[in-house]
Amino acid sequence: MNTYLDRTCLENRAKWRALSNDPIFQYRKEQTLPQLRELAFQRMKKVFASKIVSVRDFKNNPQNIFTAHEMIALIDASLATKFTVQMNLFGGSMICLGSDRHSYVLSGIDDMSIVGCFALTELGFGNNAVEMQTTAHYDEATKEFIIHCPTTLSQKYWITNGALHANHSVVFAQLYMPIKGTKEYKKEGIHTFLVKLRNQDGSLREGVFIEDMGEKLGANGVDNAKIAFNKVRTSRESILNRYSDVDQNDVFTSTIPKMRDRFLRVADRLLSGRLCIAGLCMSGTKTVTCTGLRYAKDRLVLGPEGKSTSPILEFQLFQEAVYPLIARTICLHIALNQIKELYSKDIFTTNMEIVRYVCFIKPLISWNLREISGVLVERMGGQGYLAINRVCEGIGLGHSGITAEGDNSVLMQKVTKELMADLQSKKTSLPELTQCPKREIPSLEDVTQAGTVLNLLKWREICKVKELGEATVKGMQSGKTIYDIWTRENNDLVQSVALAYSERKVFELSIQDIQVNSTNSIQKPLVTSLALYGTYLLNKDIGWFLISGSISTKAAQNLALRQKALVKEFHTYAFDIVNSFGIPENLLSAPVAQDYVEFNNLPWTKGETKPKL
Repeated sequence: MNTYLDRTCLENRAKWRALSNDPIFQYRKEQTLPQLRELAFQRMKKVFASKIVSVRDFKNNPQNIFTAHEMIALIDASLATKFTVQMNLFGGSMICLGSDRHSYVLSGIDDMSIVGCFALTELGFGNNAVEMQTTAHYDEATKEFIIHCPTTLSQKYWITNGALHANHSVVFAQLYMPIKGTKEYKKEGIHTFLVKLRNQDGSLREGVFIEDMGEKLGANGVDNAKIAFNKVRTSRESILNRYSDVDQNDVFTSTIPKMRDRFLRVADRLLSGRLCIAGLCMSGTKTVTCTGLRYAKDRLVLGPEGKSTSPILEFQLFQEAVYPLIARTICLHIALNQIKELYSKDIFTTNMEIVRYVCFIKPLISWNLREISGVLVERMGGQGYLAINRVCEGIGLGHSGITAEGDNSVLMQKVTKELMADLQSKKTSLPELTQCPKREIPSLEDVTQAGTVLNLLKWREICKVKELGEATVKGMQSGKTIYDIWTRENNDLVQSVALAYSERKVFELSIQDIQVNSTNSIQKPLVTSLALYGTYLLNKDIGWFLISGSISTKAAQNLALRQKALVKEFHTYAFDIVNSFGIPENLLSAPVAQDYVEFNNLPWTKGETKPKL
């Protein structure tokens, strides 16, 4: 099961597990904010010193980049966040947006003589970054770009690595080129620039202003910053010039004619970031789930004899709350593996189907982490709430993933936008049905077979797409704008289209992968996971399926009973599944994931000391 789920870079995963035994990665509690920041930085140094991964893997082996994120997230969410900015957002930008003249930066990234950050988001321009106000005016006299934040709203915001450790940044700014023979400038759209932030001694360059943003809900080892530039100069060669450049004669050229398209192309750097965050959140899900089930297996509570003889794991309350979410985790993991493979074949992809996949997998996985962490904290009681058991960390990491690289709801709106555009241009089509949801399926008393579940998910997607299409046409005919139709009147429908499409694709990808890649030894638990995920999806939206007449009342009743039966069947595999996640024992530092009784034995541990494993 571990090999099936890990899938790629198995040899390097073994190296990561060995590296995790280094004392620097041991869990530490009662750290001050400065100590957390320094610890995450020193851990990042150790990671890069291992040379298990290189920024050049973006070209040579993208899967190894994703593997590194997944393995590092098992150690520390702060470390993983700092790593993804250094390696993916900053380093990946050098490779995907730069050229040979920026290659010197790559060696600096790998040996950490260059620590980078990614200055895209502005205080006033998050989901509308195309309107950002930071400017880059080209000075012909000195052949330099002048980077400037003219307003409070234009300061760069939430910049990971920026507060303490970054000495360079990829800065997004509106490029202005001088018009020959005049004092006027022509706006050329958003471009990216390599800008040095700090001097050799660590002091800030003149014109660079940085402020630490302070404590957050989680991952406080990350030094997020507010950064403002006051007419900071950077060389002509600093523009990342894969698509646009300024030559020695001060002539601007671009292979992308439209200004908005220039922004969209450089913003594609966020695609790999979404996969990296999905991988981080998947590893967080594995950790909290394994910890929660280990505790539930060992913690004895009231049994039928009136004594503490029954493990929490045996209670229906626990199983029905947690097991469908683990089944969903397995299917999301399978889908993530396939999406990573598709993306790795073309990291410059313009294939909108792959773009849609990348944009929905991050929301689904980060939402899942937040939900499963919250449920486990509740089901574990006080031990789930206790910080040292680290289950509540999943809530913070989940929210970090939800709000990073684009708010989840914004990404889901992009999924719907691109899907509707491709449907309209006939670049894609609605899913094909093999059962009729108007006649055949409503006559069934059992709709739990995988094929029927898939047809129902397809039908829901088709109906939602048609409903949104009709609402859009009707609104436009009455003189309303797309903006009003989609954001003020029908955004719930826009979101539900994306969710219907995404859940259908995850289920479909899981069916295909289990059929092709699973071995006989793990097929039963995988098929059970798939079946539980499918019934869970239908039950979660049972109101829609009943109101739309897609299933009968009897089928709905049987569907609920079938989910209960599948939960019981899943119970026979659940503990083995979470232990197959391949998390090194030294990283399962939560006392409740080990011998929590021994941990609480004398001498007193105060609940805050690392247990002796």
